[in-house]
Amino acid sequence: MTSTIVRFAPTLAVFALVVVWAFELDDPVVAAFTAVNVAHLERERAHAGHHPRANASRAASPPGRRDFVFVGKLRVRPGGAPRLLELARPLVEHARAREPQTIGYEVLLSDRDPDEVLMLERYTSREAMLDPHKRSAPFLEFKRRVDAENLLVSKAGSSWLGSGVGYRTFDETERRFPT
Repeated sequence: MTSTIVRFAPTLAVFALVVVWAFELDDPVVAAFTAVNVAHLERERAHAGHHPRANASRAASPPGRRDFVFVGKLRVRPGGAPRLLELARPLVEHARAREPQTIGYEVLLSDRDPDEVLMLERYTSREAMLDPHKRSAPFLEFKRRVDAENLLVSKAGSSWLGSGVGYRTFDETERRFPT
């Protein structure tokens, strides 16, 4: 318990100062935002050791393993990104639930071009992407429906190997990045 208090004491002190400052400014937006953050911190402190980040690994890849990363850059027909996301959702859920060698799978939207989509996939090996992922029924259905609906204007892909340099916060117990 003492280590938990010590761990959060500096952060709580900063937030306490911000709360005082926000209320002195009489700004309800800043005060509400600050109160929400303080409440989150209190919940995190109360559940220390049970928080999703408590078991987080910050290594880029475990020693001796070089993750395989596939990056797919897609250009969808104008206005087609929401439909692509809808079609991708079952594929992503399947990969998370049934492909233990799929470490991560994200569909990202460009902040500059509403018709540009990036698929960022991380596997334990190239083989894990080729089989079972690319042979799975959800992947084949996703591909079939995207083609049938003529959603893509263009696509390009590249593959990468993890270097072991860098970090990401990853919850090993949940097999996902903390939210």
